[in-house]
Amino acid sequence: MNFDKLRYFYIVARNSSLQKGAEELSMAPEKLEAIISEFEREIRNILFNRHQGMWTLTLQGQFLFRKARAILSEVESARSVLEENDKDEISGTLRVMTTNSLASLWIAQHLKDFISKYPSVNFAIYPQDGEVDLSLGESDVCIRPLAPDGQNLIQHYIMTWHVGLYASPEYIKQFGMPKNIRDLDNHRILSLGYESNVAPYKDTNWNLTVGRRPDEMPREPYMRIQSLPAIIDCTLNGIGIAALSKELPIIHQKRLVRVLPEVDGPEVDIFYIYPKFMANSRKVLTFRDHLISRVRQEHEMHKKFLVH
Repeated sequence: MNFDKLRYFYIVARNSSLQKGAEELSMAPEKLEAIISEFEREIRNILFNRHQGMWTLTLQGQFLFRKARAILSEVESARSVLEENDKDEISGTLRVMTTNSLASLWIAQHLKDFISKYPSVNFAIYPQDGEVDLSLGESDVCIRPLAPDGQNLIQHYIMTWHVGLYASPEYIKQFGMPKNIRDLDNHRILSLGYESNVAPYKDTNWNLTVGRRPDEMPREPYMRIQSLPAIIDCTLNGIGIAALSKELPIIHQKRLVRVLPEVDGPEVDIFYIYPKFMANSRKVLTFRDHLISRVRQEHEMHKKFLVH
């Protein structure tokens, strides 16, 4: 298969327009159309439906587009790594995909020191919950729970988030502390309003079922919110009891009270994940080492804080 023709096909497919594809390639539309038609004859498949200037993909075209995106992304990543390793300093854009909660509540606090040390590295952060496919080339690194299909991925353990129940002192003063798990039925429970296919981790709403028998319905939440930062704000403002990780900065600041400390929620392992073809990228490896080092420092500081 001709690589240049594959690239031309991909650009036209991405734009859904021969004219726009030709403009991007600085090529005459007639010449590009001839190349695409020749490519279709070579692979013996019609890739586009042509209708009034719009070029939409056939089923065969959709399949090839997904494959082409992964192939071209891998080639571009390899080129980027080669260029990066030719330079004395670590530089370039590092594209990081992560969950919404990690992006807003954890990763940001670790960027300042890294950027100060490596000012030629730029970041593009893409918050996204649910499953992701790094083979599509939309990011260099993914920071999230373990990827189930990790055959072509390198996954480094970063940390574990330990989830428990928390409320504000104002909430406890107004509504009292739950006496036991069953007493949660009489309190205002805040839940993450995720559909199961886009949840950042399994059992996000365990606080609706903990302490209830298998034959009982989950308790009804007082409020559903599809945003962990918003849940934290509501908890701080005394609206209800939420399931939060004790590793969050807001917990270390002692602004919330642990509810039923004997009740533990899920343990969520967080990994630093990247494709194997990025294994030689200095910026990918350096940022990984930076995060692991910072997590260890935080852990040691937290232990000293607990001792004192």
